[in-house]
Amino acid sequence: MTKQTELARALVKSLHDDGRLNEFQVTTFAEQGKFDETNAGLAALAGVAVETAETMMIESRTEGVMILAKVAGMQWSSERAIIAMREKLSGGSQTDILTLRDSYEALRPSTAQQVLRFHRMQLGATPAE
Repeated sequence: MTKQTELARALVKSLHDDGRLNEFQVTTFAEQGKFDETNAGLAALAGVAVETAETMMIESRTEGVMILAKVAGMQWSSERAIIAMREKLSGGSQTDILTLRDSYEALRPSTAQQVLRFHRMQLGATPAE
């Protein structure tokens, strides 16, 4: 883990511990292109390990990050900022934002929770090397 990542995680943990971490703060991190802070913030709000969130954030597909944001109770505007940050950082092609919005709006929080539980079980079942 880089020093930058450690500092980002420490900042987010401090904000979370003080009750100052919220959707607006995570969205601001995303708009500023701060991947580590966005990832740690999203993990904290979704109640998952930072490593779990990072695995989902760096997937090429967008579904993982949509699941995290839905579990965290985020609005579409915040999720859109996170998607835009991911695309900018990866240099990947622009996704169809309207289709993603419709998918996000249709995603039920209970479904997102189930998918996240399954994802965590999959990660937990992976043997450490």
